Amino acid sequence: MNGLLDNFLVGIVLLASVSYALYKLGPRNLRKGILKKLSRIVDVAPANQGACGGCDNCGDASIAPKSSPADIRIPVAKIGRRA
Repeated sequence: MNGLLDNFLVGIVLLASVSYALYKLGPRNLRKGILKKLSRIVDVAPANQGACGGCDNCGDASIAPKSSPADIRIPVAKIGRRA
């Protein structure tokens, strides 16, 4: 039984080692694809859980809309140069 367990553990470590080598030596597009698939598998919980202050008002109406970088407007005259 110990021999079977040893072979199983060695096989898992060998598979992890080969997978890591292929990941590091492979093309970048392959890396990005693997990371996207893994993130979809791992990220099964909703993103807005957990980090509230406990006010019991966690509805969609309480979430403020996020502004995109295109919404920020700063006049060019207000931007100063650093010395």
